[in-house]
Amino acid sequence: TLQGFKRLHLDGCLVTGGPTLLGEFLDPFNMVTATNTVFAGLARLADTEAFGRFDASNCIFHAFDGGTIVVPPTWNVSISNSLFSAVPAMPALPNVLLSHCVVPNSQLTGPGNIVGIPRYVNPGALDFRPLPNSPGVDAGNPAALFALGLRSLTDAAGNPRFADDPATPNAPTTPADLALDIGPFEVPVATCDADFNRDGSVDFFDYLDFVQAFDGGC
Repeated sequence: TLQGFKRLHLDGCLVTGGPTLLGEFLDPFNMVTATNTVFAGLARLADTEAFGRFDASNCIFHAFDGGTIVVPPTWNVSISNSLFSAVPAMPALPNVLLSHCVVPNSQLTGPGNIVGIPRYVNPGALDFRPLPNSPGVDAGNPAALFALGLRSLTDAAGNPRFADDPATPNAPTTPADLALDIGPFEVPVATCDADFNRDGSVDFFDYLDFVQAFDGGC
């Protein structure tokens, strides 16, 4: 438990395990923001005894207990440019605003939302880098990321944040030099098919990433 914080910003973090994200992890009355962060394997987003505000951009919310994300009405939540995976039962909630997100079902309406299933290199090993055919490439809204305070021009893996894929249409009104992928990791533009991890070089790590992706299946 973090004591005495009224505001907290998470950037480039991995938050996994534990009973809640915002209920027991933080004191009540807090304003929490998150960018480029992965939340995986939690029981719920907040408990019923706490209340506050949570704003997130370019994050991943993966495999919450029960296939859904529980958010009590005491929290106001706004999430943009984020990936929701392994939460097929997630319902639409009046106090949760989602925009420019990849969501698991069509009930989760919001501007720019895409219904789809994110594809990661190896989520079982907490490797949430997206595969090249994962949805959300160049579909983000850069204004939402700027609004939470852009800390760096790189993504959670240290790659250039605004990497335009010329083969993929950008989100409406977004110029090519601000093309933004949904989620904490950009999908690097491929220059060679053998560069599987898109790090600009072909080496043994490309083979390892391919094997992990192959073992993970579809």
